[in-house]
Amino acid sequence: RNNNTDKIISSCLTISIISSILFSTIFILGLKFWSPKLLFTLGNMKNILIFMIATTAISVSTLIGAAFTAGRRSSFWMIKDSIYHIVKILPLIFFVNFGAMGIISSLIVGIFLSVTIGFILLFKTWKYIPRLTLDPIIKNMASFSAGNYIADIFNNLPKIKQSLENIIPENTEIQINKKVKDAVDFLMAYLPKE
Repeated sequence: RNNNTDKIISSCLTISIISSILFSTIFILGLKFWSPKLLFTLGNMKNILIFMIATTAISVSTLIGAAFTAGRRSSFWMIKDSIYHIVKILPLIFFVNFGAMGIISSLIVGIFLSVTIGFILLFKTWKYIPRLTLDPIIKNMASFSAGNYIADIFNNLPKIKQSLENIIPENTEIQINKKVKDAVDFLMAYLPKE
């Protein structure tokens, strides 16, 4: 652990939260385009807030896990995620009557407990206290990380295309918006063939 660890974790945490809120908002605003059938689930402000909180909490949880791996404490990641996977099942009994939002609420209970345990372990291990800051130290990491994200998107495009074509048959209730299919086909046309 060096002197920059707290700055890096806090900056990544801040960027992760901002990105989660931004992309959740874009997803919700674009539901008519890519998933009109979800409009009824995310049709009110309460459900939108629950969705955005869940998305942000999952991003923070993933970041905490990455910090444990980078700090050679991957066993802590396993502890944190094991708690999440056990605890997310228990509240389902109480939330089952709320349908899809009940499932998301159950996930939120598990993820919040997992994130809380993660922050406690970060503090006990490295005396880390979360702060929402953007330190210039992450500028060097930004272009590398952006490149990895873009490469990951293109790496997953064939899987998305296969899901759209094979996993979801034409005669099911789930209909993928034609514009989404066309966008994936367009991107796939420019990828090298295997």
